[in-house]
Amino acid sequence: MEKIAEYSISENATFYEIKISTLEPQDTLREAEKWINSGEGFDEIAIQYGANGGYETKTITKDDEDKELKDIVWSLQPNETSEPFINKDNTVSIIKLI
Repeated sequence: MEKIAEYSISENATFYEIKISTLEPQDTLREAEKWINSGEGFDEIAIQYGANGGYETKTITKDDEDKELKDIVWSLQPNETSEPFINKDNTVSIIKLI
């Protein structure tokens, strides 16, 4: 029984992340909220505003150290899009749980 931790599998979640580089994160955050609330689709937002013209596919585990991101990811249902949020590096992100 003492070795059970060696065999446990961490829960994980896969999501798409649109990351928007900006000099004014608060302004970009408000704009991103408008895009989502206007009904603009995740893919369209990614193409128009995402770094490199798109989004990245990422996976996070419940053991990950980024508490803010974990809280956001685990609050979503599949195919649900998050509200925009400001990252520690002053970029703005929007995520969609796969």
